[in-house]
Amino acid sequence: MKLISLLSALTLSLTLTSQAHLPVSINQQTLPSLAPILKKITPAVVNVYVEKDIPVFWALDKEGTPHQITPPINPLTGKKPTTLAEGTGAIIDANKGYVITNAHVVDHSKNILVTLKDGRRARAHLVGQDNGFDIAVLQISLKQLKALTFADSGNLQVGDFVTAIGSPFGLSQSVTTGIVSALHRSKIEGTQNFIQTDASINPGNSGGPLINLEGQVVGINTAIFTTNNANIGIGFAIPGNTAQQVAEQLIHFGHIQRGMLGVMGQTLTAELADAMRIKGEGVLVTEVKPDTPAAEADIKAEDIITRVNGNVIRDATELHNVFSLSRPKTTAHLSLIRDNKVLTVAVKVGDARYMKIHERIPMLSGLRLQNFNELEESGDALEGALIMSVDDHSKAALAGLTPGDIILQANHHAVHSVKELIQIAQHVSSQLLLEVMRGEGKVFLVVS
Repeated sequence: MKLISLLSALTLSLTLTSQAHLPVSINQQTLPSLAPILKKITPAVVNVYVEKDIPVFWALDKEGTPHQITPPINPLTGKKPTTLAEGTGAIIDANKGYVITNAHVVDHSKNILVTLKDGRRARAHLVGQDNGFDIAVLQISLKQLKALTFADSGNLQVGDFVTAIGSPFGLSQSVTTGIVSALHRSKIEGTQNFIQTDASINPGNSGGPLINLEGQVVGINTAIFTTNNANIGIGFAIPGNTAQQVAEQLIHFGHIQRGMLGVMGQTLTAELADAMRIKGEGVLVTEVKPDTPAAEADIKAEDIITRVNGNVIRDATELHNVFSLSRPKTTAHLSLIRDNKVLTVAVKVGDARYMKIHERIPMLSGLRLQNFNELEESGDALEGALIMSVDDHSKAALAGLTPGDIILQANHHAVHSVKELIQIAQHVSSQLLLEVMRGEGKVFLVVS
């Protein structure tokens, strides 16, 4: 009786939470089930198999000197060895065969194969990818496809029920459920404002959809927070609104037409807000770059940006993302606080392609960087150059640099700021050896 009562209560809860008709009748008893929804959406979820070259990497010898390790040529084929990677994708256009997935799933791919739930297979063409937002779009030539639709992820709330679909550890069409645990999570992988969920996300789920109770996409699963490469109840997804905007640009242009504002800023913390006697959230402008849209709009250091086009800006990452997805030459309306007065400023969005401050330095071409300074648990200060975004097909991307990496050394010289990195790199013409903090560990990469 207790079990039936519990299930009945859960049925009522789910029914009130969503208009989706979750309860189904089994043996004349009403039980909550996602089966009706899953029957409609799983045909649009695909497995993505990727063949990649094994990359060249660097390691330290016993004396602490970095040296290059190159995978040996296969003596039977005379070719470089390859490795296989696996992920998940979702069909977003049934007529044209467009599939959305993560960029890191297909990065450096030689061949891509997509399989559907009904067993059909097709080679996929890479339409475009953006490593900064970790989104890629593939295209397959198959008929009678089914596609998923996007919900407005801006309406998500903590506590909403969600479902993750993917191929963890090669187990295709696996379904896990949970709730939205938090929103606007950053400092996970580069510049994202992630959805955090306790729906189980494991290796192989990358690129799969996070679904609401209406059967619509609210996010694209991308990362797990773990120390052993398996889920411990903390997973992350790219918000559906962001994924959809990126996918649309990749389909139309093959790349992202990034906009830019031209400021350096930091998140307005509670301590800063209290010290400045300001209420609310926003981004404190610390520097305005000359000859940028921000400078032309007379934005000043110590201004606090609170909204863009009416949407609340919670932190510096969100401000960066908003302008990265804004089309150049469009107009953005910013709400500012200056001297405790609220101002509205119109800004013509700049084109980030022409604002790469490192373009004149070949070794840093395609990188967008900002200073990084954080106090570690040991009490030591960790300083370096934080990578905010990496242009596809740039030298930095080919070297394996990704958003979120922190450059600590360049050619054996310590890097405490972006300025120091530029000073080192501008005198290098062949190879730039970088020591990079990635997650909890360090790697060596070579830009050449």
